[in-house]
Amino acid sequence: MNTKKDKIELLRDIAAGDIDPKTLSPESVIVSDGKTAFDGLMIAVANKKAGKKNPVVYVGEARKSVLQIIENIKAGRNERGLQVDF
Repeated sequence: MNTKKDKIELLRDIAAGDIDPKTLSPESVIVSDGKTAFDGLMIAVANKKAGKKNPVVYVGEARKSVLQIIENIKAGRNERGLQVDF
């Protein structure tokens, strides 16, 4: 997280118009590796519970991984008839 590779992916997503740079802060955690996407989710959950703004930005493969995780959660909850709040 916040590696040189992460920052390059962030710049690519900003240039492509996928991310608004105004939403970023110096405290933002940038995640581009799909293998660390779950770690980013845990940071986001901990920050939300602490009442902090969610400073986790997913770019590149991490974005794809997070979307897949969310879809799997939605599908699992829908199968059991639970409400999904995403």
